[in-house]
Amino acid sequence: GSNVTIAMNAGANPFDGTIVTTTTHTRRNNFDDDHGKMVVFQNRLIIAVFDSANSQIEIWYSANPTAGTPTYTAGAVIASNTGPRELLDWKPPLVSPPTPAVTLVTQDAVYRVDHSSNTYDKIYELDGYDATGHGAVVGQDGDLYIGLNSTGQIIGLHAQPTGGLQQRIVGPPGDGLVTAHQGTIKHIIAPPLHWL
Repeated sequence: GSNVTIAMNAGANPFDGTIVTTTTHTRRNNFDDDHGKMVVFQNRLIIAVFDSANSQIEIWYSANPTAGTPTYTAGAVIASNTGPRELLDWKPPLVSPPTPAVTLVTQDAVYRVDHSSNTYDKIYELDGYDATGHGAVVGQDGDLYIGLNSTGQIIGLHAQPTGGLQQRIVGPPGDGLVTAHQGTIKHIIAPPLHWL
């Protein structure tokens, strides 16, 4: 694959310095790509970047990402010892009925992020293991699917129409990937309604 360097700096344009990532990873598969994640939400580019010096994930957003010189605004800051696992457009169950929101997955928790008011809400606590949350995805049924490293299983989070959250284990069956040490979950491809 191609090499990418993300360099962040505080100010109107966070991409003109070198606070977060200062080296290019030439062998991507040898590194966890937890330095930053991006999602387009309501015509805004939302970026979650890990600031390892301060143990936090910083949210930045731009209302003009396609401009010749886009400007970025600092948003919420979430304490974390690791970087963002995924940044998604999901309907978390904080209002009834659930409405779309920027959703951040870390190894410790799932958060709803309000990028414009610099606030966030913890939606669901995760197990905190190193590979937890990698490749989390919104499935074809609208549920959020997350791999847990502690059990090797995938959970599905369903935002109920009346508010509230339903959690279920969707696979793999039995002990997941743990006992035979088959590996850890790194990516999930938008699963259909049933585990295959």
